[in-house]
Amino acid sequence: MSNETNRQKLERFFHAFHYGTIQSELMHPDFLVEEADALPYGGVYRGLRGCEALARKISATWSDIEITTQFILGNENADQFAAMQRMKGRSRRSGTPFDTTVFELWSFRDGLITEVRPYYWDTKMMADIGAGK
Repeated sequence: MSNETNRQKLERFFHAFHYGTIQSELMHPDFLVEEADALPYGGVYRGLRGCEALARKISATWSDIEITTQFILGNENADQFAAMQRMKGRSRRSGTPFDTTVFELWSFRDGLITEVRPYYWDTKMMADIGAGK
């Protein structure tokens, strides 16, 4: 889909990820995601393998995950976007439910996603619930 804007690519990436698929063709070779170290899946994840590893860790931490995009900020072909996501689910360890927001900064280079930086509204709560506290 070469006529897609960066925003449309991002929306397609979100849609696929929410349903358990990774759109690897939208990922730059230098792709990375950096999650807060306090989270059960904290750390830096690089490339497709890193993205797949992160998805497995998120799935191992949470069940009944629902992610809804609240809004995306950025011009159609911008190289940077901000997105607000609502994330709901429950801890696999304790069964404790959660409902939070995640603000994310997304970067593009050469028309491909190169970086994701998520910021959880309450990282401590997510870390505690994810650890089964």
